Amino acid sequence: MKKQKIVVNDIELKYYEKEDITFISLTEIAKKFNTNTDVVIQNWMRTGNTLIP
Repeated sequence: MKKQKIVVNDIELKYYEKEDITFISLTEIAKKFNTNTDVVIQNWMRTGNTLIP
């Protein structure tokens, strides 16, 4: 897996590519907004737009 970085709205995030799939850590994104990452992730998963068909 190859680690890379991207900057979104002045926030640096790491992502990983394996074959043709890109992985971004939801926990890492949540840490940028709140120390209670579990709450951020729970709220994100409740929305209907979180899963790609």
